[in-house]
Amino acid sequence: GNGGLIFSEVFQLEPTGNGVYAAGTFTKVNGESRRGIVRILETGQLDSGFNAEIRSGYRVALSADGTIYVTNYERLDISVAGSQILYRLNANGSRVGAFTPVNVFTVGFNARIFALAPVSDGTNDVLNGGRFVLDYSGSVNPLFDPTAFHNLARINPDGSRDREQPRPRLGN
Repeated sequence: GNGGLIFSEVFQLEPTGNGVYAAGTFTKVNGESRRGIVRILETGQLDSGFNAEIRSGYRVALSADGTIYVTNYERLDISVAGSQILYRLNANGSRVGAFTPVNVFTVGFNARIFALAPVSDGTNDVLNGGRFVLDYSGSVNPLFDPTAFHNLARINPDGSRDREQPRPRLGN
């Protein structure tokens, strides 16, 4: 179905034990109302035990604890669409209550999230990559703030940022 102002698209397929997660801008799957991300069983049927509490999906990273990190994909202004919010969902699709969604929109500068990767050290952290400045101090230009995250951030399971490790500095 039509995702509002954006046509239906699937951006990522992420295999899981008994099927696959599909993330995109759809609003219906097999005639059922579903948005953002669905779990499709190996039989090809929609997993009725999963109903995401998000409007759209772009990138997906599965956490070792069974939760799902997923970014949105929505129209940001008249001519621009993209991903600027990171969510964390439970195995049934509901939002993890202890997770504060990460929003890179606050800076602007055409901020986008392009990539997610689970950190495989048992912390259930996720790496969030793209074109953004996150957590700037407000006292200097965000692009030059040395305390801010530039283009890559490690996100803790509660939505806070891991400032200890790794702390790569990406830039030109």
